[in-house]
Amino acid sequence: MNDEQKLLLDLLIRTDKFLKKRNINYYLDGGTAIGAIRHNGFLPWDDDADIYMTRDEYKKMISYSNEFSEINADLACFETYPDYSKTAARISDLNNTMIIKSDIFHGKANGQSIDVFILDPVPSDKIDEYSKNLCLYEEILTYNYVVNNRVYDYIDEYKEYLVKEKELGREATLKELKESIEKYSQEESDKFILRWGNIPMVYDKEVFGTPRYINFEGYMLPCPQKTEAFLRTQFGYDWYIIPKAEHQVNHDLYINNEISSNNYVNDFNEFVNEDEAEYNLKNRKIYWVENIGNKMIMDKVELLLQAKKLEMQFEMDKKESILTNLYKSKNYEEFINIMDPFIENIKTFIDCSYIPDIKLEIYLKEIYLLILSGRHYDAKKLYNLVKKDNNDNEQLNQLKDLITLIEKIDSYYQDKELIKVENEIKNLNETYNMIPNVINAKIEIELLKDSKSKNIDEIYSLCENYLQYFPNNYDVLKKKGDILYFIGDKEKAINLFKRVIKNSNNGLILLELKEKYDLN
Repeated sequence: MNDEQKLLLDLLIRTDKFLKKRNINYYLDGGTAIGAIRHNGFLPWDDDADIYMTRDEYKKMISYSNEFSEINADLACFETYPDYSKTAARISDLNNTMIIKSDIFHGKANGQSIDVFILDPVPSDKIDEYSKNLCLYEEILTYNYVVNNRVYDYIDEYKEYLVKEKELGREATLKELKESIEKYSQEESDKFILRWGNIPMVYDKEVFGTPRYINFEGYMLPCPQKTEAFLRTQFGYDWYIIPKAEHQVNHDLYINNEISSNNYVNDFNEFVNEDEAEYNLKNRKIYWVENIGNKMIMDKVELLLQAKKLEMQFEMDKKESILTNLYKSKNYEEFINIMDPFIENIKTFIDCSYIPDIKLEIYLKEIYLLILSGRHYDAKKLYNLVKKDNNDNEQLNQLKDLITLIEKIDSYYQDKELIKVENEIKNLNETYNMIPNVINAKIEIELLKDSKSKNIDEIYSLCENYLQYFPNNYDVLKKKGDILYFIGDKEKAINLFKRVIKNSNNGLILLELKEKYDLN
């Protein structure tokens, strides 16, 4: 942990005790939840902490808002400060100062903070209605910037609420909008929706339930009951993969660990004319919203130009014969390596609906090999790009069915529902033995059996056969190490584990090897 994370952990533990004392349930959220299950603590690059609460628990917390001084913190939210401009509340440390760019004008406690996000219960058939009302609520609440470009779809209603705000006042207008997103009870709803504008995240209600306690920097803190299912919903099937350095996201912020945020608040009140700033920012935002349509057009043109530039850089027309020969010679890893720069930039192509001019057979081979390499999540992205112009292609649809099956097996495997995994894979034909998700599941199931029924030779052969084609698949190499360790060849197993640690980006495997064998 760095110094900022140590202070943040201190605030998290103080908050945990404060909430538990008042029987208020919460869950670690977002990167904090990933950190808990993938690292048993903070993501190494993380600079904030997030928690979720159901709306009922949030209201309970609000009733104790005046007591946060007990832990030398302040609760900043719309309910405690009517001019607060974010849907997420903040439990802010009064011992230090941390200013995030988007919060610079609210003049409230700005120390190291925990963002508190609300889970609103919503019936499945009311999701669209809720999402629209949430969008309008957030855009009226947040006067200094556009939360989500979706507001452009409701621009007339947005303007009507701006008129209402002038006539009835901010508090009354927001009260009306807030009631529109809080009208469903938990009992009548089967979903929770995150009250956060950037992404209308929808979860099955059963994902949360009774908190599951996970080690976080030496403390047991609550996560959603079905943590892995929660992370799949929020981050996708590759949530356990540690991203490359350039994709490790942190925030645009200023931190001073020596000065209380009270100093910032006092200076803000003395030197900033908040009414004038709010007036100017609101006027700026109206023009911002009106210009979203033009900006979206320009953004799409820019993305298209970027996509065509990338297409030229890839020079796939020169590589197609190389790729075809690699596939014929079963040099699958090299095929994937050549295609990886394309896959790493696939979001650009998806966002502007542009399919580079590559033969369909190359796309189909790449989707299949991504599945065989264990990257079914990347295979799905490529499928989603290609399907637009090839929806009737039988081979593409078969690959889609295969991705769906692997997602199902992977979900059960992540959730440790091994009986369901076994039921899914026992009737698969031998061709599926080349899929690492199936291999890993078979090995784990076999090693858990009693000694008499274990078929070690069979599962070892599965590993060896697969590694002929994908010698650098570190998930399967780790499973091979598990088998070697089990049969007593510990030295060879440890050497394999060290190789895995050096090269793997699978955070769950790295954590297991650290905890089980004290390897770093």
